[in-house]
Amino acid sequence: SGSNPDSQRVKMHPTPKNMAEEAWRVCSLLTGIINPKAIARLPYLHSHHDRFMFHKAFGVLSLVSFAYRFALLICTGNSGLREGDPWTLAFVVLHTILTFSALIFHVPVQRVKSQPMIYKESQLHSIVFSMRSIAVIACRYLGPDFAPFRGLFIIMAHWGADLATQKYKQGTLMRDMPYPSEWTTDQRKAVQLFYSYAQILAIVGVFLVDFDGPFLVLFPVQIGALLMTLVRKNIITAKGWHVIYAWSLFLPFIYTFTCMEVPDMAQLIVIGTIAAVLRFRFHVNKYCLWVPLCAYTIFECDIRGSSCFSSLLSGSTGRADLWAKDIATSVPRYGDVGGNMTGEQGSPLDVAHFLNFM
Repeated sequence: SGSNPDSQRVKMHPTPKNMAEEAWRVCSLLTGIINPKAIARLPYLHSHHDRFMFHKAFGVLSLVSFAYRFALLICTGNSGLREGDPWTLAFVVLHTILTFSALIFHVPVQRVKSQPMIYKESQLHSIVFSMRSIAVIACRYLGPDFAPFRGLFIIMAHWGADLATQKYKQGTLMRDMPYPSEWTTDQRKAVQLFYSYAQILAIVGVFLVDFDGPFLVLFPVQIGALLMTLVRKNIITAKGWHVIYAWSLFLPFIYTFTCMEVPDMAQLIVIGTIAAVLRFRFHVNKYCLWVPLCAYTIFECDIRGSSCFSSLLSGSTGRADLWAKDIATSVPRYGDVGGNMTGEQGSPLDVAHFLNFM
């Protein structure tokens, strides 16, 4: 036909870009998770709201942070977050900035019912529940005196989420989440049940597990918001959102059964299961579940040696410490087997002086 065969062979030679697009297409056909044209859609992630890529930069750093902490979790059995550690403080600051920088984006108030895309209520819920985990980690970072406040921050977060729902309510956030059209009703109910139980267990974990609990709960919250953005930009499918989000919710279960001590694991599962039954079977108000658990965490921290709430109750830290010291020294010294209230030198115990510290 007059055309050069060599030039035709050059045109048919696959380029790296074509190979990457073909790989994405095959992955999409096999899994249904990724859009076949996902690579071509990546430039659409840039938005004029984030002109200087401030949010994107902190998003990338946060993903690197999560990858590093998960690597530590796999290798050592814990995330490496600990009291007084400067890298823990850096983690708190990084994810706090990422959380609030999401407010630069103007998301629609109305929910898209056909796809799991981000909208105003879900954006505010993501911010509130991200700060729930971050605040708990910050309390543990600051030391035992601040540990009892973790429960108060958790209650405040749920109250804040309720305020967002009252103003921007678009159905139930998770139960009304759009599902892939090929999923049957039974499959959707099974996924909804898993989401509900996982979220209840996540709340209990934030209450009871020191650093790793809020860390593992933070990941699904922040990755869920990112996945909604990827759905909106047509990079992943609705099925992709559910598969990846369900995987992120499953990670705490793996941690629970592989890294936790048996008594702590049993406590978490038993309390979480009881809370789930009371909440979903008997429709008990959630604050009737979380306020007692908050009180339990305060009492537990006080027993472990935190003097913060003792200080509030007794008037000053010094007075609380003196009260505790007086009890600790007087228990073995006063009161013999016969019940005689005498001191070491045989003098009567000054009950008025003792009660003065109470």
